[in-house]
Amino acid sequence: MIQDTPIYVTHDEALTNILIEQDTLVDFCYYTIKEGIEKSRVVRKFLSVVDSNKVTDLDRLLSYSEVET
Repeated sequence: MIQDTPIYVTHDEALTNILIEQDTLVDFCYYTIKEGIEKSRVVRKFLSVVDSNKVTDLDRLLSYSEVET
């Protein structure tokens, strides 16, 4: 399984760091489909093998955009 590293940002005036929560694997899969690099079914199959719990997250992202698969 791919483990993501937490990413923090800091603003000059901020006293503490702010955690940016992201799922880079789902983002990677989303942009692979969005940019036409691979078909949706192939990417979904890959994601289901790597982390089947994330397929729903990918589907949600895809439903928010007008991606043709």
